[in-house]
Amino acid sequence: MTDTAFTPGPWKWDAGDVGQDYAVPYCDVYADDRDAVIASVSNPDDAPLIAAAPDLYEALKALDDRGHTMATWELAKRALAKARGEVSQ
Repeated sequence: MTDTAFTPGPWKWDAGDVGQDYAVPYCDVYADDRDAVIASVSNPDDAPLIAAAPDLYEALKALDDRGHTMATWELAKRALAKARGEVSQ
């Protein structure tokens, strides 16, 4: 099986422009270089989880590839903290 292809991380998020054309606020999730918008979400609570997707993938891949070492557990803990919005981007 080959690795999944997706826009490489890190991904970040910020609040989008809220103007008269938008009924609800939204957040953009984008690639680190801002060349690609990954997603626009209407629930700001979803943005950190989506932005953490590459980190979560790498953490789970590391656990699968290397087993349960302290380094892989720390990687997983950082990814979960990012998904929860507990750490700065």
